[in-house]
Amino acid sequence: MSHTGKLIQNVGQAFGWSIHFFVVDAEKCSGQFQEEGREDTCLLFEDTDVGCWAVEVYVGLLKSKIFVSNDRSPATLNGTKKGKEAASKFALNELQNDIEQEYQKKPVEGLHEAMKDQFHGIPIVESSNKTWNKYIWNSNPKPSVVGIDTEGNTGSPPILVQIATNHVVILEIPSSNKNGQLSPNLQRLLQDESIVKVFCENGSKRDMKSLGLTIPQNVELAGPIVDLEDIAAKLMGPTTTKRGVAKIVGHAMPELGIRITKSKSVKSKFKDIGKYIAIEQNRHPPLRGIYDLTRREQLYAALDAWCTLQAWVRLDEYSKNRPSGGISTNHEVLRQSGSNLRVSAPSFSPCH
Repeated sequence: MSHTGKLIQNVGQAFGWSIHFFVVDAEKCSGQFQEEGREDTCLLFEDTDVGCWAVEVYVGLLKSKIFVSNDRSPATLNGTKKGKEAASKFALNELQNDIEQEYQKKPVEGLHEAMKDQFHGIPIVESSNKTWNKYIWNSNPKPSVVGIDTEGNTGSPPILVQIATNHVVILEIPSSNKNGQLSPNLQRLLQDESIVKVFCENGSKRDMKSLGLTIPQNVELAGPIVDLEDIAAKLMGPTTTKRGVAKIVGHAMPELGIRITKSKSVKSKFKDIGKYIAIEQNRHPPLRGIYDLTRREQLYAALDAWCTLQAWVRLDEYSKNRPSGGISTNHEVLRQSGSNLRVSAPSFSPCH
C-alpha cells in the first residue's frame, strides 16, 4: 500500500482523523513558522504548479499537525499523486508517537461496552402523554437539548424513534399510535425551537428526513437542529467517510482512554437490523410497542441517542472555550528540510 493509502485508511479512517492535502509556498511560510506568537497566516496556493506539498492531520479536538514536504511536483494528475505521497511519507514518520498513543488505548467494541457504566441507571421508557409530561414538558428544568436517533428510516415515519435527555430515553413507535404517525408530543418537540435536537447523521440524512425535518443548510452549534457529524467536522476537520457516533464519542471524551469501534458483529448482537428492514418491506408485522423489542435491542437503540447527546454536550463545551481565531487553533507545523527541522507555530491558521 502507498504511503498515501496508509495515511488515509490505516490512520485517518481508523482513528477518525481528518486528512487534508494542499500546496503551500514554503519559502514565504518558513519564516512565519519560526516566529511563535505572531498571528500570521500562511497563504496556500492550491491552484498553482509550484510550491511544496503538505498535509494537515487533525489528531484530536482543535489539534492539528501540518507536515510540509520538500516535494514541489506540479499539480497535474501524476504530480498530485507524487506530492501527496511525499507529504504522507513525511507525516507517517512524524506521527509515530501519536499513532502509538492511539493503539495504546484500550480497544472497546461497541458503545454498549464503552458507555455501560455511564448509562447505568438511565431509564428507557415508552412514549406516552405521561412520560412526555414527566420527563420533557413538566420537567424542572425543562431540557434544552435532546439527542435523537431513528431505526427503520427509509420511509416516513420511521419504525422507531429514540429521544434522549441526560436522565431518560423515550422510545416512540409511530405504528403503535392511532394514526400510525408521529405522536403530537414528538411533533411538538420537533417544532419547539427552544429545544436543540441533535442527530448523528450519515450522508443521506435519513433520520431528519424520516421525521419530516428540513435539512439545515448551515452548520450551527446552537440549533435548533444540529448534526453531530457536521459539528465534529468543524472541530476536527472533515473526513471522506462519516466518523460515526462511536468515534466521535471517543474524541469528545478522551478521559475514557479507550478506542471505541462499532462493528457489524456488535450491531447484529444488540440490534436486529433485519427486523426493521423486514417491517419496512412488509415481511414482518409492525411493532405494537417496545415490548416487541428485546431488552438488548431497546438498550442498543437508546444508547445511540443518549451517546449522541453526551458527545454534543462535550463538543459544545470545546467550541465555547476555543479562542476566537477560528476552529484550527492548536497547530504544530513540521517542515521537511535537509535536517527535518521541527518548527512549532500554535498561531498558524491555513487558508483552505
